Amino acid sequence: RAELDDAIDVEQTLDVWGIIQGFELRAGAPFLLRAGPVASALGPLYYMRRYRGAFGRRVARGWLATPRQYFRALDERDELAARADSFLARFDAWLAPVWPIVALPHVKT
Repeated sequence: RAELDDAIDVEQTLDVWGIIQGFELRAGAPFLLRAGPVASALGPLYYMRRYRGAFGRRVARGWLATPRQYFRALDERDELAARADSFLARFDAWLAPVWPIVALPHVKT
């Protein structure tokens, strides 16, 4: 487990994801939402409410990111992926859950 934590930094990965996601959402938003004071006020608020908590804050940070920060995040994403690939390449197979929660109980019909 410690090796995995060293190879894959989840918090850093989520921070990078938030910058990329927020920046790209802003780029694809209607003009009125991505330009001027509206962009810096309403966009982040919308995503903070929609995603709530840490995810919302990360996306809101990305919404306000500069192009330089965005491209830096893309480079960082590539570095994180290479580090994870290097770690995962040592194993023949990985077993992992396919869903992040316990399965729902089956209903008898």
